[in-house]
Amino acid sequence: MRRLFSSLQLPALLILAGTAAQAQVTNHPERQPPNLAPDHFNKCIWNEVGVHPRIDASELTLLTSCEIQLQARKRNVLEACLKPAANAGAPAVIQACTQSLGLGVLPGDSRSVVLASRAWAYFAYGSWQHARADYSAAIELTPRNADLYYDRGLVAAAQSDDQAALRDFDTSLTIDSNFVPALLQRARIHVAQGDFTGALTDYSRAILLQPKNATVWSARGQVHLNQHNYEGAIRDEAQAIQFAPNLARAYYLRSVALGDLGNQPRAFSDLRTAVGLDPSLARYVTIRHKAVLLALPPL
Repeated sequence: MRRLFSSLQLPALLILAGTAAQAQVTNHPERQPPNLAPDHFNKCIWNEVGVHPRIDASELTLLTSCEIQLQARKRNVLEACLKPAANAGAPAVIQACTQSLGLGVLPGDSRSVVLASRAWAYFAYGSWQHARADYSAAIELTPRNADLYYDRGLVAAAQSDDQAALRDFDTSLTIDSNFVPALLQRARIHVAQGDFTGALTDYSRAILLQPKNATVWSARGQVHLNQHNYEGAIRDEAQAIQFAPNLARAYYLRSVALGDLGNQPRAFSDLRTAVGLDPSLARYVTIRHKAVLLALPPL
């Protein structure tokens, strides 16, 4: 992402020099899927044409009990896939979903949901290729599901495949034009590609749909900053602050705009408020002699 720098001639801001940290970006390589434990499901043995005449009542009871327990286990495993416990790790969800898919008894729509759940777990684990493959398989079963295209777009974005991500977000919005998360993700890619007009269109649409969403107002304000539209940025950040008075990044971004317009006292006030609310923003502040350089944080 192109970052805009502003120079504020504010000697008083030298007090931030001791807290300004360097931003560090860590790239995590894609992980191989976890080693799954073997499937321990056992089948109850029934004669294909019915109960064998030689099976007595006690054996029939055992077989019936076995079937009941087996069905209960299948339901438990399916629930562990679709509604995992809060402390369940991604490998456990992958295992449960894989077992459910292996049973071969799920109808199409249910199979799509299980595939999507396993895809999410793969994504959380960092196995992006497997996540993408599962989302694609789910889409084949339910091709008019906007959420699936959106989720697959997130995986593509994590792989830095912006073009594939844009295609999925576009399709998601074709299915549901009011899908705000897809609008926001597409806007971020537009910003990264320097398409600020496209980003403004998406953020403006999102604001129409969620007019009190402070983070969206602030994000659009940051696009105005990239276009050097400082007055527009100040208006959007002020709106964000009205809806969320403790939104640190809105004060920070308004500080950048005010500084570029030469309003140093207000810029300093906003910067001090921003760092007070969120000390991590100090990493974007660089002190050089009597100049203060403010880098834009990522959207």
